[in-house]
Amino acid sequence: MHNQLDNLTFYTCRCSPPSNASAEVQRFWSSMNLTLDTIEWEQLSVKECRNWKGQFMGSACSSNGPYVPDVLFWSVILFFTTFFLSSFLKQLKTKRYFPTKVSPAAEP
Repeated sequence: MHNQLDNLTFYTCRCSPPSNASAEVQRFWSSMNLTLDTIEWEQLSVKECRNWKGQFMGSACSSNGPYVPDVLFWSVILFFTTFFLSSFLKQLKTKRYFPTKVSPAAEP
């Protein structure tokens, strides 16, 4: 509701290192021969980011990763709305409100 359309392309969601990596997470990284600095956080996919215990940062993130709008849902809503509206208008065209012929006015 309060989105600024001028900033539409600035909405991002990136994987970043955890702000406070626990000892367990650091042991996990060391078992894979990795450190906090050797992981290219911004290049990771969503699944890889979760596996490496990263966190998602940005205005287009949800708690589980990037926000992906439900395009199928809105496409179906748009389809049925358009279909029923066109059916209604077609039936309205044949009603008495719109006669197909207009009789000429009688001359005095």
